[in-house]
Amino acid sequence: MTEATAPARLTIDRTDARDVRTRQVVLALDGDTIATLLFGERTSREIAPGPHRLRAHNTLVWKTVEFDARPGEHVKFATVNRAWRTVAQAMTKERSAKPSAPCPPALYTAKTIMAGTMAWTR
Repeated sequence: MTEATAPARLTIDRTDARDVRTRQVVLALDGDTIATLLFGERTSREIAPGPHRLRAHNTLVWKTVEFDARPGEHVKFATVNRAWRTVAQAMTKERSAKPSAPCPPALYTAKTIMAGTMAWTR
């Protein structure tokens, strides 16, 4: 298998200490449900390189993030179910590709987390 055809890997975890540890978080990739995470759980799978749409919801709040996975890349997301006036979710993305790989152009800090918003950190 050449590097250009190598699959990417997607890992999503729910282990952040700020998580309120209530409700499940349902994850869908490109419209297909791939996992339901309780606090402390993680899911990982191979995915095809290219553009993807990851959706997470806790039955109250829905969050969506679009990303592009490169061949051989390990894309990591963390989901946090937080209480902040209302229950909100934050998703963070960490790239663990080759050190020379560019980071996504739009990066936000965790300071932007409020009810109903999403934050990206690296």
